Amino acid sequence: MIYLLVNPLANNSTANEVMHNVLDSVHSTFGKETETKDITKLEYDFFLNSLKENDVVVLFGGDGTFSYLGNALCGKKLPCDFFVYGAGTGNDFLRDVNTQKINFFRINDYLINLPRVIVNGETKRFLNNVGFGIDGEVCVVADQQKKNGKEKINYTSLAISLLLFKYKPCDCKVTVDGVEHDFKHCWLAPTMNGRYYGGGMMACPKQNCLSDKVSIMLMCGKGKIATLLCFKDIFAGTHVKNKRTTILEGKSIKVEFASPRALQIDGEVIENISSYEITK
Repeated sequence: MIYLLVNPLANNSTANEVMHNVLDSVHSTFGKETETKDITKLEYDFFLNSLKENDVVVLFGGDGTFSYLGNALCGKKLPCDFFVYGAGTGNDFLRDVNTQKINFFRINDYLINLPRVIVNGETKRFLNNVGFGIDGEVCVVADQQKKNGKEKINYTSLAISLLLFKYKPCDCKVTVDGVEHDFKHCWLAPTMNGRYYGGGMMACPKQNCLSDKVSIMLMCGKGKIATLLCFKDIFAGTHVKNKRTTILEGKSIKVEFASPRALQIDGEVIENISSYEITK
């Protein structure tokens, strides 16, 4: 059996349509005996126990959908092959790992060791990144725009607007594998499992999501224009050459901000957070 797992809310609620548009490709790749399931209503333990070795599971959605699946399945034995087809507004995970642009990308290996983030005493797995700074505030504004009915949101323009007019940097302390580092005037402090987030921003060009470590990229310094010039280079990954940018790597990372900020975990926002911890 080929099980098609769909997040009906993904890709601005068009993931079902995307799935139906590629059914011929599904049939030619895996077979014609298919069953569709809504991942938001799935009982995962029961589902896993029902799977057989020759079954195939294909996930339709974007980064948020895969992060949801990762939290449900990480650390559990997968009895068959799991694949993902990009059907979301954000596909930074596939941008990172699917360099050959395969239609159905096998994801079993990527579900084994997703990193953990601890916030307010609660632990969650994440796929791409945990963002502290402007990117957290961007998600707050974007969520409000979605509530107001806006469908197409330009996250880059929101980030630039916040940087130039509203966002105020603050000091932070970063502890990597027990070693403390202090930073002044921090604008961004995302911790990365892969290379990309935010629709193509290559925050940590050397990060490998299959490694046993994560990387944190800090963009710090006075001056909005100079910071903006550094920020624009993040899509090409050349921001790492700028003296405002620092990248640290480790198995355990703790970030403490001098004042509360919005935190985003794979796009999900938690407001008024002063610290987060990550282990892999």
